[in-house]
Amino acid sequence: MDKKILQNQIQGLEAKIVELRANERLFIKAQGIDEAAAKSQKEIADHEIETQAIKEDIAEKKAKKSAALKPTAKALAAAMGETLPKGEAVLNIEDGKVFLGWKIEGNVTPYNGLSGGEKMAFDPSLGNALLGDCEKLTIVEAAELDSENLMYALAQIKANGKGQFIVNTCHAPLAVQMPEGWNVVAL
Repeated sequence: MDKKILQNQIQGLEAKIVELRANERLFIKAQGIDEAAAKSQKEIADHEIETQAIKEDIAEKKAKKSAALKPTAKALAAAMGETLPKGEAVLNIEDGKVFLGWKIEGNVTPYNGLSGGEKMAFDPSLGNALLGDCEKLTIVEAAELDSENLMYALAQIKANGKGQFIVNTCHAPLAVQMPEGWNVVAL
């Protein structure tokens, strides 16, 4: 019987050895995972430094771009103001966002907030400014301008506009009110 007890003990020890070897493989594998995780954490830290440097470079380039666009926006707004019937154009470009509006008597109205009549006066001024000094023909739809603003717009366009203008309106202007230099054609 002693032999049977010894055989059982040997079998138990062999089973324990198999179990310990499996545990050893798991510990070795876990150690490799820990090393890989530590390596990944270092790579993440390195990439965060690179990412921060790239973000700073982008911010610097955005600031330069904004500074470079300011004179252009100012010049376009000034050119628009030359043909607007009143007030001044507002054009700001910052952080990739464009604001376009019309300042009349101290109040700035964004482009999307302009009435139909205001857009009829504003749009040709914008087109005229964007085309610059090249030869151009600007067509103005002025049906929504009242007589007073129509006459003022025509005077401003004549005084400051560049190129040729065709102004369409359903309101027949009186010849005595027409600024000099305009030809009235009725259809």
